[in-house]
Amino acid sequence: MSEIKVRSSYLSHFFDCPKRTLVKIFPEIKEEYNFIEPPRSIGSVIGSGVHKGIAYALNYKDSQYEPKISDIIECSVNEVEEIVKNKVLWDAITPNINAGTGQIEKIDHTFYNQSYRKLNPLRIEHSYSGKISLNSAKINLSGTPDLINKGKGVDIIDFKTGVALANYQSQLGAYSLLYQTNEKVKPEKLMLEFYPRVRKTKEVEPSFIEYDRIFSEKNAYGTLIEISRLYDLFTAEKDPDYIPANPQSKLCSPKYCPCFGTDFCKVSKIKRINESNR
Repeated sequence: MSEIKVRSSYLSHFFDCPKRTLVKIFPEIKEEYNFIEPPRSIGSVIGSGVHKGIAYALNYKDSQYEPKISDIIECSVNEVEEIVKNKVLWDAITPNINAGTGQIEKIDHTFYNQSYRKLNPLRIEHSYSGKISLNSAKINLSGTPDLINKGKGVDIIDFKTGVALANYQSQLGAYSLLYQTNEKVKPEKLMLEFYPRVRKTKEVEPSFIEYDRIFSEKNAYGTLIEISRLYDLFTAEKDPDYIPANPQSKLCSPKYCPCFGTDFCKVSKIKRINESNR
């Protein structure tokens, strides 16, 4: 097996559709088949804005200055307004920039009131990389945990937004592997803070979840092995039919997947034909 580069953030979505995720992981596939990346979804854009504001707030933790919530919101909103200068995919939850701004305000307020003062940052958005050997597979793994936090021990915390809570155990497990590879210390906790993107009539009700470290690391190992196996099979056979696709995925759509309806993904091509005949 060859050595491949994988970002930790891709692991949690891999089994939703291995074919779509492999195209994202390996840009050479996209280039070879001339795929055009769809515009970013507004959900992803809101997430970027919230992360910007959270990082801004956390960077003041070691100073005597406590940032105002208005400054945090402004930081988040500025990030989103910059991104939406390019084309984005709006949705029913966030149909326009005004709705997005309102959602950011709610999420930032909730983070500030329920989480901010409890955190004790050691590293904020610090990038790690390391080589992970899995059987015969060699993975050059990288990742950027949102926060390395000082609790009773060292905790890895990731902040997520979205319409619905998803499972991020393999991503947090990969962060744990990277942290141990680089820092030679096992994290005490793997934590997820989820802030839902909601309509203006609803309140943000966050979820604070602790993942089992050992289970999450095993989940990450297994996912990395499967990524490596499928990539090597594809490169050896030069046949995309060896890579499974999931037409039941909510992202199986030309809005979200660059290979939808192409010969690279015959399953979605059949799906497109069936939908056009309805």
